[in-house]
Amino acid sequence: GERNGSFMINFFYSQPALNYGFTEPDPSKPWQLSVDHPACKAVRKELKNIMKYWLDMGAAGFRVDMASSLVKGGPEDKRYKLLCDLWQDYRAWLDKDYPDAVLVSEWSDPTKAVPAGFHIDFLVHFNNSAYTRFFRQEKYRVGNSPFPDGPSVFDKAGKGDVKAAADDLMKNYLPIKDLGYMSVPTGNHDIGRIRQGRSDEELKVAFAMIYTMPGVPFIYYGDEIGMDYVEGLTTKEGGYNRTGARTPMQWDNSKANAGFSTAKASELYLPIDPSKKRPAVASQEKDKNSLLNFTRAILKLRNSSKALSADGELSILYAEHNKYPLVYLRSSGNERYVIAVNPSGQKASAAFGLEKIKSFESAFSQGATLKIENGSCVVDMKPASFIIAKVK
Repeated sequence: GERNGSFMINFFYSQPALNYGFTEPDPSKPWQLSVDHPACKAVRKELKNIMKYWLDMGAAGFRVDMASSLVKGGPEDKRYKLLCDLWQDYRAWLDKDYPDAVLVSEWSDPTKAVPAGFHIDFLVHFNNSAYTRFFRQEKYRVGNSPFPDGPSVFDKAGKGDVKAAADDLMKNYLPIKDLGYMSVPTGNHDIGRIRQGRSDEELKVAFAMIYTMPGVPFIYYGDEIGMDYVEGLTTKEGGYNRTGARTPMQWDNSKANAGFSTAKASELYLPIDPSKKRPAVASQEKDKNSLLNFTRAILKLRNSSKALSADGELSILYAEHNKYPLVYLRSSGNERYVIAVNPSGQKASAAFGLEKIKSFESAFSQGATLKIENGSCVVDMKPASFIIAKVK
């Protein structure tokens, strides 16, 4: 809003936006400066100084909030060009002086973010329907999605549109797969918890996909143990309906703040989840079948495999409208893995073709089998099931 003669488009009273300039400044509004105005150039230079401070301290890089919003106003194509100029300037500087540093954008459009200069772009709940179609089409699982309420693919109702979601995913992946990375995260601070409405077994199916996607998976703290969204919390510093996804990490089952802090409960920034069923790290570390140990095991497999790594190729083997499962291939050279997921509450099966195959060796599975029958690959899946199998 406008206050004391200054104008910024997106800010909280405690967080004024920095002025990187306007695409087409309005002469009648003197605060609307062009991107090449000395004041805007000074902002850009000062941010480099701040970045340099943290990089010299050992920071690995930066996650950039609302990365597509810094330049304001004007036609979309013209504004995007100026955004590219901005971010490519930062990227060129990092490549020269801090070549190991990473830039990760909250843009949710890898086809724009990666060419603009980012190494990685979060594929999340806005600007793009892919993430929402898969995991958060229901409004209660997002809270602030611009997309219409509907069934997720990863819901036991089994009414999600697998083909539409897979098509959306590939539209994001294919144009940038040789330029940078997309990230399909488990969640973030702006949306509900991925746990909402899902059991541990259903979460394992979701994670089987997320952890075997190309690019760089990010785990929102606590999702690896299945932390839940805490309902009914009073908003804190702009949290609003996001507040329930920001509660403290649950380290153990102690009554004193679940091991998070020795402070009085009343002094915590946000309260601990009061549920008696809340998960904790300590108990899950002792359970070989826990979500935590599942996460550790599948990430160990990912890190041991070129096909499952960030650069491994992705192709869809089976995806149909309003039908399960989803089956896809990760490959690198001669190494190939087939991944099939059935998040629905019903049995599912699929037959698909695959060249140069003798057999499958299952690496991880939950209620699913994969075999060769009459020259075709056939997967049979129980409700809430998945399989990750190496091709022989």
